[in-house]
Amino acid sequence: MIRRQFTLSGLVAALAPQHRCWALGLRDLSDAEASKGLTTALETGALCAVGQLGRTDGFLANPAVRIPLPAQLDGAAKLLRTLGQGKQLDELVTTMNRAAESAVPMAKDMIVGAIKSMTVSDAKKILTGGETSATQFFAEKTRSALTLKFLPVITQSTQKLGLAACFLSRKELFVLDEPMSGLDPSARVHVKNLLQRLKNDGKSLVFTSHSLADIDEICDHMVVLHCGSVVYSGSPGMLLERQGEPSLERAFLKCIESNVHDR
Repeated sequence: MIRRQFTLSGLVAALAPQHRCWALGLRDLSDAEASKGLTTALETGALCAVGQLGRTDGFLANPAVRIPLPAQLDGAAKLLRTLGQGKQLDELVTTMNRAAESAVPMAKDMIVGAIKSMTVSDAKKILTGGETSATQFFAEKTRSALTLKFLPVITQSTQKLGLAACFLSRKELFVLDEPMSGLDPSARVHVKNLLQRLKNDGKSLVFTSHSLADIDEICDHMVVLHCGSVVYSGSPGMLLERQGEPSLERAFLKCIESNVHDR
């Protein structure tokens, strides 16, 4: 999916407090003093960053951290703007930045926990390691946990982004892999309405899905694959009639079960 890594890498960098200037050198401080002073400074800076970035327009209105369109869309973006599609492109940028803004507050406890677990050795590395040492420290301590925590938010937002970019291309044929996966109910309705509109406009849609309700609602033709073989090809209505079931889910299961018994 397009540019999924932007949120995790960008958030760690944006949340890591800067330490370009320290009043005292390491020789002027005991280990305990250096560690305690740095811990306090980092925690204060991290909480400030969370407060600034984890709100509406925290990323979108801040040129220093604002997330632009993926480089893969640069060429298409120029063409689309000349065709009057600038508003849709701006909505893509807003979607990406809103995803980052909604994810930031979720990182607060992880960032603070990493700071509180910092050792004297960690503190010395940060103080002597250059301008990116704090970012590296947070990346090492929080990247895995942040990935697990943010994945649902990122997946949904990048799914919307990918679909929007796809539909902006104005093709005659759309091939989609699980287009409704990871979307909230409101977004699912929006995407299904868009697919139905494309279908009514004469566009061809081919998509994979585990949601039989979506297939029943949108598709004229479906193909059921089981164990690497095609076990049914035809309309959803025909599958219902053939299996004698009132719902597509029951008809699908019956089709699969009968195929297993025939093997």
